[in-house]
Amino acid sequence: MGQTLATYRLLSNPQVTPQAVQPTAIECARQECAARSVVLCLHDLTALKPVYRMSSTKLPPHTALAIDGDDGEVLGLLHQHWFDDPKTPKGETRAERRQRWTRSQVWPEAVEAVGQTCGSLPLIHVADAEADDFQMFAACRKASRGSVIRAQHDRL
Repeated sequence: MGQTLATYRLLSNPQVTPQAVQPTAIECARQECAARSVVLCLHDLTALKPVYRMSSTKLPPHTALAIDGDDGEVLGLLHQHWFDDPKTPKGETRAERRQRWTRSQVWPEAVEAVGQTCGSLPLIHVADAEADDFQMFAACRKASRGSVIRAQHDRL
C-alpha cells in the first residue's frame, strides 16, 4: 500500500511530465539497443480517454518501443509523442489540409526522431496499417533502416 501511495504522490507532482521523464528512459533504451544484433522498433497509437489536466479531448500517444529482434525482450522506449487529435475544420479544402499537421504525420516524424536519437543502431521499424503512407515509407528509406508495415491498400 505504501508503494502505491508513493507512486501516486510522484505522479501527481507537477514536475513529473512525459517531457521530464522520457529523455532518461530513451537513453537507457538506446544503450540496451547498442548491444543487440537487431532491434525491432514497434510503432503504435493508443486511444486514451481525456487525460485530467492535460486535455479535454482524447490524447493519443504515438509510441516507438524497442524489442530485441532475436529473443523478443522489451528494451524500452525510443520515442513517444502525445498530441491532440486534429479535427478537420468545416469547409476545409484539400490545399488547406495539406498545409496543416495531420495525424498521419506522427509516423514518419517518429522514424526521424528515433533516427536522431539512435544513430546507426540496427533498427527495423514495424507498424500496423495506419502507417501505410508514402511519407512513412520515405522516412524509413531515408533513415536507411528496414521496415515492416502492414498494408492498408493494395499496392502493386
